[in-house]
Amino acid sequence: MEQTIDKPMNLEEIIPYILGLDYDSLISTTNDAALCAHNRGIKADIYSPTDRNTSSLHEYSPIISFLKSFYDSSIKDKTIVEIGAGTQGIRALSYLESLGAKVFAVDKEDALGKGFLNRSKVEHIKARWEDISKFFGKESVDIIFTNYMQTSPHREGIFDNHPTDKTSWQHGLNEFEKHIAQNMHEILRPQGLYINKFLDLYLTEYVSHHNINFHDYKYSRFPIEGYNLEDEPLHFELRMGNEIERPRTFGDLPSECVKNYPLNPEDKNVYFGKELIVFQKKMS
Repeated sequence: MEQTIDKPMNLEEIIPYILGLDYDSLISTTNDAALCAHNRGIKADIYSPTDRNTSSLHEYSPIISFLKSFYDSSIKDKTIVEIGAGTQGIRALSYLESLGAKVFAVDKEDALGKGFLNRSKVEHIKARWEDISKFFGKESVDIIFTNYMQTSPHREGIFDNHPTDKTSWQHGLNEFEKHIAQNMHEILRPQGLYINKFLDLYLTEYVSHHNINFHDYKYSRFPIEGYNLEDEPLHFELRMGNEIERPRTFGDLPSECVKNYPLNPEDKNVYFGKELIVFQKKMS
């Protein structure tokens, strides 16, 4: 018999459990997020055939599914911020908004336009990571997450420099990470979460660069169940209903890589990443 635990809960209470990171849940979340994007007129593929370096919708599924399971119905009361939210990030946030959360996309680049943002119902903030505390009050945010965003200074930001020696470069990076650690610590509520995902690169554990705050967090890593990328890397374009095939501007995907909605959990060939890395701010 499956054991249940009361919510809200701390990370300490869920270490024996995989919350929302089983394959069926990840497929279901991807389908739900894709349908939400389709219904809101912000069409989302689970793979972007026009840019092979762009993160895809399904790569957000572990974070979304984890949050849905962790907070359950109380997610509707949460304020969620993504750092470095591109187009797919806004689509993922749009799905979280449909569950009742208040969502913000922070990125130093402009979004796709007011029409796209209005339909997504996501509030977009054009800003660099180091300036995040200027836009949110102290202890006002419940969740901050990054997907592909690396902890490195934004070009032309206050920490941007190009030293010639490795020691100076590392010092500048450490100062940047200490700065964003302090800013994110200030705006996160007690028991708030910072989440990033191990995909093909490892994102620095930001709180470890702020020695005082490091002890104020519980840190856990949760394995993501599913397809092993090393077996046979496959990427898919998700097609909704009877829509016509759209032109592709960056190479062609084989026909077997085109998937019809909804994805089938029995097809164990979607790669969601390796693990979720979660920090939870302790109570004051």
